[in-house]
Amino acid sequence: MSDQSIRIVFQTQYHENYGAHDWDEVGECPQYWKPKGGSTYIVACTPEQLASRWFYSAVEDGITKSDDWEREYVIFSQVVDASDFVESDFVDFWEAPINVHVSIGGDLLMSQNNLNFENQVCGTRTWVQNAEEGLIGDTTYDKFAEPVTSEWRLAKEMEMHGVDEQFDELEALMGGV
Repeated sequence: MSDQSIRIVFQTQYHENYGAHDWDEVGECPQYWKPKGGSTYIVACTPEQLASRWFYSAVEDGITKSDDWEREYVIFSQVVDASDFVESDFVDFWEAPINVHVSIGGDLLMSQNNLNFENQVCGTRTWVQNAEEGLIGDTTYDKFAEPVTSEWRLAKEMEMHGVDEQFDELEALMGGV
């Protein structure tokens, strides 16, 4: 197996059709689309895979979907050498990206860590999907309690709220909140 030295990052937008909730599937489906966020997909691949038109299309077609109830589509993609790849450049501190490997047949082998409110990995969700069938089989949830470091999360939260390194000094002055 050759080295998977490239990462392709896909970011998507997801919409849910609230008009379909009470639809009886007779006539045209009512249209009331609401954006509901999106996902970040990180695809590990080889240079040979990246050079294949089939490969890129299999991935993009496998993560996009559209029907009367929901749709998800790619709004951003970028190719990055694995040695230059930094996950935090593409993923916010609160988000768990979906890692993707492509099988020889074109199925997308997906995995995503589940984070608890303390930013600890408390399980991993795995599933297989493709463009023709969508989800194939069942989704598997492996539960475990292996904490991840929260230093990056804390730094991002402080940055988001405009708090810098003086936080510790301020905390000490306030009596150690």
